[in-house]
Amino acid sequence: MKRALACLALLSIGACTVTETGNPSLALTAHTTDDRFWTVGPGAVVEHMWVVIGGMRFVSRDECAAASGVSQVSGPLIVDLVSGDVLEVNLADAEYCRLEVDYALGTAPLPEGAPAELAGAAFVIEGTTADGQPLRIISRNPMRYRLDANLTDFAVSPDERSFILSVDVSDLLARVALGVTVERPDGSIVISADENEAQLTVIEEDVERSLHLFRDADADHVLDMEELADPLAKLPEG
Repeated sequence: MKRALACLALLSIGACTVTETGNPSLALTAHTTDDRFWTVGPGAVVEHMWVVIGGMRFVSRDECAAASGVSQVSGPLIVDLVSGDVLEVNLADAEYCRLEVDYALGTAPLPEGAPAELAGAAFVIEGTTADGQPLRIISRNPMRYRLDANLTDFAVSPDERSFILSVDVSDLLARVALGVTVERPDGSIVISADENEAQLTVIEEDVERSLHLFRDADADHVLDMEELADPLAKLPEG
């Protein structure tokens, strides 16, 4: 995890600091709950998922009726969720009813390793299909996503200070029909507003469903099976 790099990128705007203040940590990552179809990591189906986060707001119980909360993380923050990053967030001890996540559009200069298509895009997914065809998904649709507390408000306290925000790529890509996509002459598949637009629309509709906030019980910045089974916040029901 590249916590220091993530914090340096945000230091000038006060969203993140590398200190010993005990600020809560927030890991940003990706996972899959159905690896029969979508696996994550080097050499797997989803090898990179670059996202541009414009801001994040943890909304306290006292502010829950308001339209939006105060931003604790200001962007843009560019992250490859497959590699992961960890932030330290200036977040008060309190009960929280939801998390709001803004996807923004990337601008040059991009960080090392980021694909050029991320300039002007909210996220870019790179990988291969099950048949080994290169696959690239490009979304240029910045949106605000709302994750409501699951069952009950979640707490930030002296004993609860480590969290994980993760994208379930199997949720994100579950409805993609690769069999009907149009390939490029080189055999690769690009899903964007310019190519295979119908499949992009399906993916963009499922971004919010794929986002989950978890408690990082062992503070290792890695999502394990017990943590996965009990999300703190997710897409509101209905």
